[in-house]
Amino acid sequence: MDCPSHKLSIIDWELGASYRDWRKRYLLEKELLEKIEQKWLEISDTVKKDVHFYVGNIHRFPKIFMVLGTFYPPK
Repeated sequence: MDCPSHKLSIIDWELGASYRDWRKRYLLEKELLEKIEQKWLEISDTVKKDVHFYVGNIHRFPKIFMVLGTFYPPK
């Protein structure tokens, strides 16, 4: 059976903290979002890291999951 693709929201603390901190440094939203994307790609680099996701949901929406955090020790 084929599995359809999934779209998950990411509420990872580290990315959220980076966003809040960097929006003072990068005033253009486009540049800020590029930096956040670059940070995410560094975190989720499976060539260099063994990436694991903490996934969960909210009681009110039991079928909607989101990435709550990441664990990415070096390989």
